[in-house]
Amino acid sequence: MQEKAFSLNEVELLRYQPNRFTFLLLDRVTEVVPGRYAKGI
Repeated sequence: MQEKAFSLNEVELLRYQPNRFTFLLLDRVTEVVPGRYAKGI
């Protein structure tokens, strides 16, 4: 079974990476497959 990729915006990303916003070096996660990879900008 293939896992489905999804994306996160900056608000959703802060739930998973709760650093202060000024130190968050990602603007958006464009694609995630849990346990395999994540792509972001």
